[in-house]
Amino acid sequence: MATFLQQPFSSILKQTPNDVILGLENKIAPVMHKIILSFLYLIPVLGFTQDTLSIMLDGKLNELFWEKSKSILKSDNLILKEDSANYYLAVRTKSSVMVNVLIKSENSLSILHSSMSIGKAVYSLNDSNGELKKGFSSEASSWDFRDPSLRKRKKSKQINVKDELELCLKNNGWAASTMKIGNDGETEFIIDKSLIPTGSSICILFGMMDLNVYPENSTITPSKSEDLKLHMSATPEHQEFNITNWVKF
Repeated sequence: MATFLQQPFSSILKQTPNDVILGLENKIAPVMHKIILSFLYLIPVLGFTQDTLSIMLDGKLNELFWEKSKSILKSDNLILKEDSANYYLAVRTKSSVMVNVLIKSENSLSILHSSMSIGKAVYSLNDSNGELKKGFSSEASSWDFRDPSLRKRKKSKQINVKDELELCLKNNGWAASTMKIGNDGETEFIIDKSLIPTGSSICILFGMMDLNVYPENSTITPSKSEDLKLHMSATPEHQEFNITNWVKF
């Protein structure tokens, strides 16, 4: 800023308009160049890059990201977006619901589940027959993150939800908000693209007893009752699948 004060304002006023403009350009340009370079160096520190559209897993769909960036899937209740590293899913309903993202690759089917806890179940596939490799249970150890309300009161006061979800994302490649985090009826997922490789297909389930499926004409198992049980985190040792009309990547 000192360069602007080397010449008193009285002498600047005596110059012609062109002189003033040229003089200011010569002095401002190097300064602006330094400012722009400094900002570019600061971008990674501030959490912004040209190719990364980050959100907070706070269960609040109020970031400009959800409104402004391009969607690759969109319906009345959900939005799916991406950047070079991740997929970002938002689900909005009238009240809090369970959400499952089912991912079918060549020989396996993964279920990314969010309710009061988040966790991942995995089936190996032999044609339409699924054999459970990792399932859900009432044991706390079967979940990657449990809502603080499910934990002992003294311990729950010491929980840093943001840090725990960030660690979950780092360790597992995905994370999501739970039913009690953020706004009622709003759920967010971040999923590393390595979990949905090229050639995979996905289906999204949301709701409680009134199960909703995206795409609407998708099928998951041979019956809707089995679909609902799977959605409610029941993971039998053997499960028959009838996968049709899923979204292909």
